[in-house]
Amino acid sequence: MPDAATPQKLLDSQVATAAGGAVAASELLNGEGCRALNATVARYDSTFISFEWSRIEFGSMSYRIIRMTNDRIKPVMPTATSHGPSTTTSACAADSAVARSLAWNEQARIFRGAVARAVRDETGVGAVEFALIAPLLLGISLAALIFALALNNYILVTNASTAGATNFILSRGSTTPYSDTVTAVRQAAQGLTSANLTIAMSVDGAACADDSSCATALSAAGGKQANVAVSYPCRLVVLNIDYAPGGCVLKQTTAGRVQ
Repeated sequence: MPDAATPQKLLDSQVATAAGGAVAASELLNGEGCRALNATVARYDSTFISFEWSRIEFGSMSYRIIRMTNDRIKPVMPTATSHGPSTTTSACAADSAVARSLAWNEQARIFRGAVARAVRDETGVGAVEFALIAPLLLGISLAALIFALALNNYILVTNASTAGATNFILSRGSTTPYSDTVTAVRQAAQGLTSANLTIAMSVDGAACADDSSCATALSAAGGKQANVAVSYPCRLVVLNIDYAPGGCVLKQTTAGRVQ
C-alpha cells in the first residue's frame, strides 16, 4: 500500500495541471482554495474544455481529482455531478453555484462578443451594395445609350436637311428638282432607315411635292426663300418607361435663297 505522501503528491500534480497551478490539493479543504479552483474550472468551461471528475481511493482516504480533456465539439454545460465546476469536498459545496454562475456569465460574454463581431463584420458588404446599386446603374447606362442614339440620329437628320436645301436652291432650271433633292437627303442620312424619312419642300411658302410643281415654283422664285424639312421618328423607352409617350420625332428645317 503506498505511503501517505504518494496520493497527496499525485493529487497535487493532477490538480495543478488542470487548474494551471492556481490551486494545490492541500488547499482544497479551505474556502479560498475551493473558490480559486471553481473559478479556474469556470474559466476553462467558458473556453469549452471539459473537466472529468474521477475518484481515487487510498485505503480509508478518498479524493476527487480533475482530469482535463479537449472537447470542442459542443460547449460544456456545467452541472453538479459530471462536467464543469462541481464540489470537491464539503467545503466546496457553497461555492459550486458561484462557479457555475461564473461559467455561464463567461459563456454569455463570449456569445455577446461573437454577435458584436458579426455585426461589425463587413465581409460581403461590397457585394450587397453592388446588388442594390446595379439596377440603378444599369438603368442610367441604358438611358444614356438610348439618348445618345437619338442625338446621333438628330445630327444625321440635320446634315440631311442641309444637304437637301443646298441641292434644292441650286435646282432652278432643272426638270427634276424634287427627285434630285430627295436623293441628296437620303445620301446624307446614311445610317437612318430611308423608308422612315419624311422630306418636305416649299418655295416662297408654297409646298411642292413633285418634280413638275417644284420646277415651276423655282423658275419664278429667283432670290426668294426655299425650305427643305426632314423628319425621322425616334423611340425613347428605357426599362419599359416611355419618356416620349406622345411620340418622338426628330425634325430639322433648312432654308436658303433660290439662286
